Amino acid sequence: MIAVGCRADVITCNSLIGGLCKTRKISFSIKLLEEMVNGNKESGVISMPDVVTYNTIIDGLCKVGLVEKARQLFLEHMIQRGVVPHIYTYNILMNDYCLADRIGDAQKLFDSITRKGYRPNVVCYTTLINWYCKNKEVNEALSLYQEMISEGIRADVITHSTLLTGFFLIAEVKDARNLVGEMRLNDVFPDSWTYDIFINGLCKNGCGIKILIPFFGVPLAKYFKIERLELVLVQSVSLWCDCLRFVQEYDPYVREFSPDGKRKTVQRIRSVFHRQLSIPLANVRSTLLTYKSWEVDLVTALDVESGDLDGIPSTVATAYEKALEMYNAQADFEERIAR
Repeated sequence: MIAVGCRADVITCNSLIGGLCKTRKISFSIKLLEEMVNGNKESGVISMPDVVTYNTIIDGLCKVGLVEKARQLFLEHMIQRGVVPHIYTYNILMNDYCLADRIGDAQKLFDSITRKGYRPNVVCYTTLINWYCKNKEVNEALSLYQEMISEGIRADVITHSTLLTGFFLIAEVKDARNLVGEMRLNDVFPDSWTYDIFINGLCKNGCGIKILIPFFGVPLAKYFKIERLELVLVQSVSLWCDCLRFVQEYDPYVREFSPDGKRKTVQRIRSVFHRQLSIPLANVRSTLLTYKSWEVDLVTALDVESGDLDGIPSTVATAYEKALEMYNAQADFEERIAR
């Protein structure tokens, strides 16, 4: 490029810096920044850095844990050289302060946004709300949410899903339900993450799965694969099966399957049971009995009153026995440690 007389402009330099940061070669990106500031005709760098240049390097520094270095670049380099920060610049720093549990610094940066003539956006608010929710300071999170609404900033599905997580962490199921109601009133549509949080929250707080009916009118099968149901309901076998029945009863996508589609669905559920029986959990025997009962309901040649492993495929039985052995060994080891 230089050999043919072309000079690197700011877009070219920003592309190079972006690639260096993605490959964690931060020191090289900072060196290129210095060449942009000071000029380096030999290497063809004659353009001044812009807000994108600084945002990219600040984000790269934060991702490798150099938050303080990022702050210095922001305060002592970027602002002093007259490069006006973008709201995205503040979002980057606030997010990484929160990841480092420096909520005081994140809050100070947030407060400085309005003083400098900017308007915090939904990302700014949601970043702080997320930290407060994860640390069970839900009243603080709720205060920020209410402030955001009063300022005319529309909360998105990420904000609502984050608050849902907080409510379930402190067992405020009623508040979680009310928030879902607000989502519907405000035309904020739940996504798969929202469903995950809601069902997982119900599991952890001992609620029935049919609580979903008044709130989520969209068919669950649109968002859930059987494998995801397994992950979010792994701690409650009865609720897991309840959810499967719920989907089969209320979801037209499942109800209207062709015979071939129904066979495939049954096989997927059976595969989930088989995989679940190989995991060393306290309720693994309960899972086995539930599985046998489910097979009986399908008119499979299994006797629910027979021995635990009678009629079970040999590979599944072997995996179950190993899982049970592993769980018992773990329980014995933990008991000896606790003495």
